[in-house]
Amino acid sequence: MSTLELKPFDLKHRQLHVFRQPTPDGYQSEVILAEDASVSPLQFPSYTITVSELLPPVIES
Repeated sequence: MSTLELKPFDLKHRQLHVFRQPTPDGYQSEVILAEDASVSPLQFPSYTITVSELLPPVIES
């Protein structure tokens, strides 16, 4: 069983795309999280972080 996770960011919309449970045809789990959502890595389920902590700061012009 693989625990591979891919977590690409959509910086324009400040979202995190989480892909889990890979199969030969794609991923069984695909979730888009807003910046106020929390996520836990599969390898460290007791560790929780909000998406906003992973994103670069918003710079107002």
